[in-house]
Amino acid sequence: MTKSSLSGSSVWIAIIAAASTIISLVLACATPFPALAALAAGSRRKLDGLLLVGAAWVAAQAIGICIQGQTLDAEKAIWGATLLAGGMISVLAAHAIAQGLHRTGTIVRASATFAGAFVGFKAVVLVTTLLLDSGHGAFAADVLARQFVRNGLIFAGLVVLQRGLGTIGLPAARPAHA
Repeated sequence: MTKSSLSGSSVWIAIIAAASTIISLVLACATPFPALAALAAGSRRKLDGLLLVGAAWVAAQAIGICIQGQTLDAEKAIWGATLLAGGMISVLAAHAIAQGLHRTGTIVRASATFAGAFVGFKAVVLVTTLLLDSGHGAFAADVLARQFVRNGLIFAGLVVLQRGLGTIGLPAARPAHA
């Protein structure tokens, strides 16, 4: 990786992580890890996606603890780790699907990539829910539907942001397979 492409990746990660954080604060919702994973899988290297999820997770934790005054106990630490693991799994799932569908149309690939990222994220959350016997409400059909739609809309908005950034030449596009 050249210094220029590393710089472009760093700028992209910073901009998209910041946008995700602002969206989460404005909508008073959790970090949209499936949307971030699907975005990265569509046009970025897997490492960029993993770094993006890590940056968004750090920002969310910092805001929760430092700004919102959340306390840190064992269960919250487990949930925090779960969100990070779920975000990472969603990146891996999204990239696997994107690679498998590289010959399909953009809409089909993006839709499948997003769905895979959402399922990957929720699968990790489900494991923790079952182990801790808490958080079952997050798996009610209406809650899952709202989260899927909200993350889908955020994904679409981030795609528009990314294309807008590309139009002005910032940051440089990196192919997902590089």
